[in-house]
Amino acid sequence: MAPTISRSRLLIILLCVVIVIMMVQNYFLVRKNDEYQKRVEILAEEVNRLSVMSKGDTVYAFSALNMDSSSVIIDPDGKKKLIFVLTTTCGSCVQNMAGWNQLRKDISQFDVQVIGISPDSIYKIRSFSGKVYPSFPVFSLASNYLVARKYKFQTFPQTILVDESGIVQGVWVGILNDEQRNNIIESLRAVLINNQN
Repeated sequence: MAPTISRSRLLIILLCVVIVIMMVQNYFLVRKNDEYQKRVEILAEEVNRLSVMSKGDTVYAFSALNMDSSSVIIDPDGKKKLIFVLTTTCGSCVQNMAGWNQLRKDISQFDVQVIGISPDSIYKIRSFSGKVYPSFPVFSLASNYLVARKYKFQTFPQTILVDESGIVQGVWVGILNDEQRNNIIESLRAVLINNQN
């Protein structure tokens, strides 16, 4: 009987040691995971900074195609612009359309030109517009890829507020929530107040 008691005690001790080792490993894995999550957040912010415009960047006049396939100049000089960057294959852009349309209605009291910019062809934009009904004109950069790269119009959806000097006042990436729409409206008010002083 004595040998089985010592074996069971030995087994219990081994199990306890294994449990302690697993708890210690788990602790270090959790800490390492937290460290990696912080690194990922830092890298995501860096990628976001590099892939979208930033407050203070300048937008100069550029050419795009309107729905008639005519070349037009989009010139931020002289008038505030709210630019919605979208693509016809972006599910988030479709989800954002109701919010963009509402935002356009909410800022109607401001002297702001609201436009959409897409890297897609006129044909795709027409088809897309017939399904989601944007309340603003959408222009194509399909023939002007360099503009899309220069102004980082390659992350979708984006909402960019540009003042009348062409200076970016704010960039919102992703589907807009109510708080972000309110931030855009407040940013427009701030730009308006700064221009009156």
